[in-house]
Amino acid sequence: MALAKCELCGRLFNSYGLKVCRVCTDEVEKSYIKVRNFIYQNPDKKRYSVIVEETETSEKMLNYLIDSGRIVVEDIKMSGTRCKACGTITAGAAFCDKCKTKLISQKLISNNYGSEVKAQPRIKPLSSYDDYKKKED
Repeated sequence: MALAKCELCGRLFNSYGLKVCRVCTDEVEKSYIKVRNFIYQNPDKKRYSVIVEETETSEKMLNYLIDSGRIVVEDIKMSGTRCKACGTITAGAAFCDKCKTKLISQKLISNNYGSEVKAQPRIKPLSSYDDYKKKED
């Protein structure tokens, strides 16, 4: 059991592999049911802004449901995804250009995603059998 920070409210909680505390888990389930029912009853209104308005679900909660793969929204590509560092809307990337540049300068992420990395030669560990064999020779 590890101590973790809730992705939604920021509280510390004992995590059993979940990223959300118990209080927020209940809220996520209620919001999921509300949004799912709205989408099923109104299949023509699957736009992000309409769902937020009609279901009175917060943008943060809807983003969590979308990011976790529980809800699919039609215009998510137009609204974009959010930067994991600062939360601004990006064009589908994990980080916005500003944060990406900052992380590259701090060398926290690699600038060359497609480049090949040469494998290091393996060092063969000696076992007691290898030592025994050397003594015989």
